[in-house]
Amino acid sequence: MGYKRKRGLDLEFPDSFTDDSGEKLAVCIASGTMEEFFTVRELWRRPLVDADTVRAEMAGIYDVFESKLVSWNLEEDDGSAIPFTRDTLAAQDRVLVAAIVEAWLNAVQGVRRPLVLPSLAGEQSLAASIPTEPLSPAQAS
Repeated sequence: MGYKRKRGLDLEFPDSFTDDSGEKLAVCIASGTMEEFFTVRELWRRPLVDADTVRAEMAGIYDVFESKLVSWNLEEDDGSAIPFTRDTLAAQDRVLVAAIVEAWLNAVQGVRRPLVLPSLAGEQSLAASIPTEPLSPAQAS
């Protein structure tokens, strides 16, 4: 029996991606290869030059993401599910697409949360225990 990779990463979004009913955006997407990660990161981090360049770069990101989606809960106003395709992703607003790309990059590169407990390794710095006093006023020479 061998190790089986997890099918997808559950992306994390800020509370601003919660609708009026309390439903939060949920996207599960595969991590992909290192090459795909570097491609998306490079395309996403480039400075905006002109509209045609941005469209071409976003097309590269949509191409990577199209084959990676495991599930998402995005719906139309009438409650019908929005299928995940390259075109439906491209049709979403800038804020939503940016949140998905950023969340995927963070999940794949493994952004770590702060430690819950302080580290027990090492010793406490002695500098904190050295007594200090204010300097005396400067004397005229």
